[in-house]
Amino acid sequence: MPTSRSSFRHPALALSLAVALAGGCRSYGPSPLALDAHEATFIAREASASEVAEFARSLAPAGAGAAAFDPSDGLSVGEAEIVALVFNPDLRERRLAAGIVAAGAAHAADWDDPRVGLDLTRILDGGDWEAIGSISLTIPISGRLEIEKARADAEHLVALEELARDEWLVRAEVRRRFARVAAAAARVAAAEVHLARIEEIDVLVRTLEERGELARIEARLFAIERATGAAELASLRADLEHARIDLARVLGLAKVPALAIDGIGAAPAPGETGDALRNPEVRVARAAYAVAERALEAEVRRQFPDLEIGPGYGKQDGDRQLVLGLSVPIPVLSGNRRAINKAEAARELARARAEHAVERFLLDRAEAIAHTEHAVERRERIEREIVPLVDAQESEVRRVVALGGEVTSLVVLESVKRQHETRLELIEARLEEALARIELEAVAGENPDGSVEEQSNDGAEAPQSEVGR
Repeated sequence: MPTSRSSFRHPALALSLAVALAGGCRSYGPSPLALDAHEATFIAREASASEVAEFARSLAPAGAGAAAFDPSDGLSVGEAEIVALVFNPDLRERRLAAGIVAAGAAHAADWDDPRVGLDLTRILDGGDWEAIGSISLTIPISGRLEIEKARADAEHLVALEELARDEWLVRAEVRRRFARVAAAAARVAAAEVHLARIEEIDVLVRTLEERGELARIEARLFAIERATGAAELASLRADLEHARIDLARVLGLAKVPALAIDGIGAAPAPGETGDALRNPEVRVARAAYAVAERALEAEVRRQFPDLEIGPGYGKQDGDRQLVLGLSVPIPVLSGNRRAINKAEAARELARARAEHAVERFLLDRAEAIAHTEHAVERRERIEREIVPLVDAQESEVRRVVALGGEVTSLVVLESVKRQHETRLELIEARLEEALARIELEAVAGENPDGSVEEQSNDGAEAPQSEVGR
């Protein structure tokens, strides 16, 4: 039996509208990897890159211009932090991950797409096909979408807090590795001074041996010390190169440029030890608790139904018909109780994690303060008690030798070796102190003054990432 065209006219119009709406959908386009090009870019990457300079200018005080960032005279620790904020690969991944959350949050309050339906009927004993087309739409009268938007914004805040934490920790790691490079360079310099002193004495010792004024067994000790010193110097130079590579790794560079090293660490000065609300881990835990609150609110709101409306038009039994379908779920059997109970339990877990983060902060801060105090005491004791004695001993040996006095070769050798060991011990003490202070800063969190060196964000507001804001 032929199909009636008039029966399909209006449903066909509805389907045409649906097809037109679907035409607004995005299409897929592949984006292949270009790893060879990235490898070349990474190898050519420099600390003086334009994006780093531009970022430095955005952080510089008003009127400072680009003068605040000038790696041409050697990269300082503050400049190294800026480079790491731009190029560090872990931070790049974290920013992209935060972008995923942001992309979801931007559409969290979107209404559900309408649905087009078509009911076809035909009497089996004969007759035309008849159809009724409809478009159904869910109207969110429950206010669920506002809660979903708030929840998505809270999740975005967690991602930003995690990014701010990671940026802060990367900056602390830059300081640690910069201090290790400085210490490695100081060890190399000390070893060079020691070897030069041993070689100077060895020339004199060989002369005395040739004259028969010094036993060969004693002269050989200086030759052994000279060979040992040369081997130590080679090893320390290798350690310095490894330390520089480790610094390059956190900076996101293929190689480290010249560094402006001004001592191993900052000048000893007591600083703020912070409070719990500035600690990066506590801030992340607070933001996560806000997400748990919003999640519970959303599940509670889902108890209240949304209105589903579905108007339709068509023909049935030869008569034109207008159909209006309305449906509202009645929350009497499920009531979303399972999801609500799980959300309440998740909120308590988030509360416990936030409280534990505060406890860890207090203990970590106490440990960092104690470590810093002990490191300062060790360094001061070496400088105050040991260094003067060793230097006095070396000066006295030099004076006696210059005056032609009687000094055994073993006393001379022991004096030189002890002075070198003290130099190395002092370097280690200064490095330990610098690392302890850096750890204390990392635990304490960023200062609220908004500076590049010490920047913070209030827990009630979304943190500003220092790159890719």
